[in-house]
Amino acid sequence: MFLALIILVFLSVNIRAQKSFWNTPDAYLGQKTPSDTPIIFAQSLLSAEDTFPLDRIAFSPDGKEFYYPSNNTWYNTENAKIRYFTYDGKKWNGPFVLNEHYYAPTFSLDGSTLYFLGGKGDSVHFFVWQSQRKLEGWTKPSVYLKKDYGLYDFMPTTGGTSYVKLNLR
Repeated sequence: MFLALIILVFLSVNIRAQKSFWNTPDAYLGQKTPSDTPIIFAQSLLSAEDTFPLDRIAFSPDGKEFYYPSNNTWYNTENAKIRYFTYDGKKWNGPFVLNEHYYAPTFSLDGSTLYFLGGKGDSVHFFVWQSQRKLEGWTKPSVYLKKDYGLYDFMPTTGGTSYVKLNLR
């Protein structure tokens, strides 16, 4: 019974510590905390000479990883990349490249899967891709969903249902 109580206390402290990161000055890449007033986010960190950030971004559930797509055009994914930053407990590091030819990252609710769009599939289908988190990093992208119509803004929910916008040709 005592051991179970110690484990519960440890888990409770660990969960509070993770949630409290969102309330520190280091959260959100050290940028201003989001509010109801829109502002440009981390422009000097996310923009490069030859690329620009685009589409949706994703913070890991604990707030210590940040993923965003970049590209040099809006018209294709040939040069698109999902880039990321990680927080090591003292500072943010990055950007690093996770995957090329993808965009629109979003996490599963538990943070163990990263979904994204794009990729080099075929010219007929639209794909939602996934990578699984492993101890050594993310797995190579694999197809999660393949349809012959446009798929946009894939989003899993707490109820287990996933939503996606469709673009029927």
